[in-house]
Amino acid sequence: NIWTCFGEKMGLTYLVRIRLRLITLFLRILLTDSLIKMEEDVIQYKKDIINVTAEKEKYETELELADTIQSSMISTDFEEFCNGRNFEIWGLMKAAREVGGDFYDYFNIDDDNIGFVIGDVSGKGIVASLIMVKALNVKYKKRCNYWSIQQNLYSH
Repeated sequence: NIWTCFGEKMGLTYLVRIRLRLITLFLRILLTDSLIKMEEDVIQYKKDIINVTAEKEKYETELELADTIQSSMISTDFEEFCNGRNFEIWGLMKAAREVGGDFYDYFNIDDDNIGFVIGDVSGKGIVASLIMVKALNVKYKKRCNYWSIQQNLYSH
């Protein structure tokens, strides 16, 4: 008889209770495994967030440093440059991002003439700022040629 177990008769209610207990036990084991997996995922997520945050902070610090370096390359001695002259100049460079490709400079060509360089490198960000630095570097290297530029402009 299928209703007999270990020599005792079991009723349908008893078998249903055993079945429910087994199902409950199985669900507890399944739920426990799920909670353990979820806890492991949360721990890994927390580690990932910490790593991403550290990388982001490092990146932002490097961009701030790049902005400081880039800003130091732009002329800002307006009052000194204009001292004793009949004009004033003023400039401001504010990148759309942390660093950019915009630049300007001014310089004396001779006692009577000044030159202005204004540039806007296509694009934004670090690549544009590197191109801007290269352009300023070329300008400084070629500064000795400004006399020949002045001669060409005013000789005609």
